[in-house]
Amino acid sequence: MKKNEKNVKKVCFLMLSMALAAGVMTGCNGSSSGNEASQAPEKSPVTSSETPADGAAGTQEPYVVTMLTQGEQQEDLPRIMEKVNEILVRDLNMKLNLIVSPYGSLNQQRQLMLTSGEPLDLVYLDASSAIGFMNNGQILDLSDLIDQYGTNIKKYWGEEAKSANIGGFVFGVPNLNEVGNIPAIGMRKDMVEKYQIDVESIKSLEDLEPVLAMIKENEPTMSPVHICADQPPISRQLGVIDQMIDGIAVLDNSGMDSTTIIPVTQSKAYREKCELFHRWYEAGYINPDAATTTVQFESAFKAGSTFSAIMVWHPMSPKQFGGVDMVYAFLGEHHAMSGATGNADYGIAVNAKDPAKAMQLLDYLYGSEEVAQLLNWGEEGIDWVYVDKEANVVGWPEGVDSNNATYHAQMAWALPNQFMSSSWDGVYDPDVFDQMLKFNQEGIRSKAFGFTYNTKPVENELTALKNVQEKYSISLETGAVDPEEYLAQYENELKQAGIDKLIGEKQKQFDAWLAEK
Repeated sequence: MKKNEKNVKKVCFLMLSMALAAGVMTGCNGSSSGNEASQAPEKSPVTSSETPADGAAGTQEPYVVTMLTQGEQQEDLPRIMEKVNEILVRDLNMKLNLIVSPYGSLNQQRQLMLTSGEPLDLVYLDASSAIGFMNNGQILDLSDLIDQYGTNIKKYWGEEAKSANIGGFVFGVPNLNEVGNIPAIGMRKDMVEKYQIDVESIKSLEDLEPVLAMIKENEPTMSPVHICADQPPISRQLGVIDQMIDGIAVLDNSGMDSTTIIPVTQSKAYREKCELFHRWYEAGYINPDAATTTVQFESAFKAGSTFSAIMVWHPMSPKQFGGVDMVYAFLGEHHAMSGATGNADYGIAVNAKDPAKAMQLLDYLYGSEEVAQLLNWGEEGIDWVYVDKEANVVGWPEGVDSNNATYHAQMAWALPNQFMSSSWDGVYDPDVFDQMLKFNQEGIRSKAFGFTYNTKPVENELTALKNVQEKYSISLETGAVDPEEYLAQYENELKQAGIDKLIGEKQKQFDAWLAEK
């Protein structure tokens, strides 16, 4: 199949996915008719709906769009940005000032940039952070800008281009990412083969315990499971609750059919997982610094210090972490929770001097295969070469690997349209994007799938509640403390901080949202 034919197929699958999910997005009661699918574009670097005449004439200095995103910082980012900006000046008379923030630093850096008034145009958001920024007047409503300049965005997303919204305020444009995940355990393939572990027999955390015991006994330099306090919480990874954005007032999703919001401490599924992890921690299956370490599991695999890590799986989950081959065992079903389309979005900051140009560049990124390839993999011949050009598969140039590469961002998940870049040899299947689009049509939707609530009526309580959450949740979810003792303390302090008011407000908004569906 020719590449452009495959691209049309991908887009059609995407629009079908959006149609199936219609009517469940935050703050909207409409649905996508699916008509856009028949008009879906091939991948091409289409510009926004207005031609950048100034760029073509070269009569003005290029507008610099500052974009804050998330990922691992790369040594040769300046070299790549020089190439990217050659393209952007040519096509848009713009330049991109890309700021890449590590996961653990993103919240702090984003808050600082939005509040200090320093230049910032495009900002990486999730629904949880967007609520506060919206209420503080730090980000713009993108509804009109999408209508005016979102040519590529609307062609790919159709009616769901404005799905990342809170009560009608469109806070961002969703990245093309997975819709939901399957909870999984990622294990070192070499250890799986060495001990002839039956991966198919592992279908729950309990099934995993004998394997962890064996690793502890036979591989004393490895922690059987690596958990990092600086990565998404285990409760989110395992889907034991629908976090309802904040992870404090939640749905207990052991049955995925609840519409009653409760304190997280009253979730049976949450309590059971905390008890299990504490048992593992006491047995030495979890790294002892789990509640405090910032060493993420990718680095732990690379260093050879862990056998496994709990994570989420979808078709784009890498076959390697830190250069180590992975084997996955699924620990549950494919679930999609609230805020599923609001967890990776790009908004526009109030600080932006020219929001229209910021939206033009964002829209361009949805259609530029050339720029996406540079940002994700770097330069052809230096950072990557084609392994199979027809299948659009790339790999390492001779003499380059993960140990000496100076640019290998692997940040497709953080780019607006990850389906623009090539598949990496040995990490993804050649048809991974088709797999992803099919995956997005599947899965069990939480009753709150697509729901995001406005926190403004409970701002004071939420601040106090988050302080309590920070005090207890990491220790409980890494197994470092006994839930028999600490869950009661956690619940009592949440009560004092105002969780009843939060539950009441969130339930009111959720019931109204359900009634409009």
